[in-house]
Amino acid sequence: MTPVAVLGASRSGTAIVAQALAAALGVPVAFRRELTADTDGILCAPDQRLACPNLHDAAGYLDHLPQAKAVALWRHPIDFVNSRRRAAPDQDFVSHCRLWTNAMAAIGALHARHRERMAVIAYEALLNSRAALGLSLLPLFGETPDFAHKFCDYLAGHQPGRTVLRLGKPVTALKDVGWSDAERAVFEGICGETLRRIGLAAHLAGPKPPIRLDTGRSLPEMARARGGLAIAPPVRRGAPCALIRADHEALDPPCLWLPAVATGGRRRFGLSLSNQAGQLTELYLEVAETLSCRLLHVQNIVLEPWSHMVLESILPPSETLIDVILTITSPENPVAFRIALDEIVFRQAPAGAENGF
Repeated sequence: MTPVAVLGASRSGTAIVAQALAAALGVPVAFRRELTADTDGILCAPDQRLACPNLHDAAGYLDHLPQAKAVALWRHPIDFVNSRRRAAPDQDFVSHCRLWTNAMAAIGALHARHRERMAVIAYEALLNSRAALGLSLLPLFGETPDFAHKFCDYLAGHQPGRTVLRLGKPVTALKDVGWSDAERAVFEGICGETLRRIGLAAHLAGPKPPIRLDTGRSLPEMARARGGLAIAPPVRRGAPCALIRADHEALDPPCLWLPAVATGGRRRFGLSLSNQAGQLTELYLEVAETLSCRLLHVQNIVLEPWSHMVLESILPPSETLIDVILTITSPENPVAFRIALDEIVFRQAPAGAENGF
């Protein structure tokens, strides 16, 4: 009996394919959390963890069992993340996006090494191209067309996912999911490169363009002003942006807001503050996770008249998007206030830095 491992990120159709293969081949199916070599027939081992250990271990599994085969499934990322959010609402949005990206990278590496002994199936083919999918699996398993008929019959006799039942098709467009702007930014920042590589870049477009997470982008371009402050655009790239008090009747306290700043790895971010007024200026700095709003860092800052201060490494270690908010809390707000926003990507971590910061 030829062992067959059915792999992929959880919510990619691994269970239904494992059952359809078992029905077509007339062999048992086992569902496991980990990929093991002690199971005959069909072994379904979807990945729940971000590191995708089963997909990564599959190369060793196929090396150890020369007669074994593998079937890997992937799902359109918008449909995948949407399904994962519904199935695992306690997990953060970032983890769903990262799981898809990690799974795609692992499937690509496995296919490059064992392409003759595996098949890669798109979840959408289970719904729209069952007959062609069944025939495409014949060379891998060395079976007759009767195998394809049994495989397709099993798929046709089982209900599709809830999304397909409700909409009649998988969700593959941002306009259909109702994600927030911050979630769109997370999705494109994590999944966008892979989407472009596999030719699905058009699916990134939605009714509201997402914030592009481009590490080469000038941070002042991301800034938003509140409470009567106006942002004077920098004269040249990398130059400071000036905050000017424009409306003395504003109800909200004047502040500079940097939404959805990408963090992680060796990226360092800093603020260069200049008080261009003749009075003491008090500021309040907040750093919070964009999606959860959980505070990561707060700091009170006092600037003497005509003074300058540089805040380096203000971002705590984090692998998600964060918001940086700088609020002017002085009773008498300055007429002119200049802030330089600096982002540095280190090739090597500075001496004494922890977690790349």
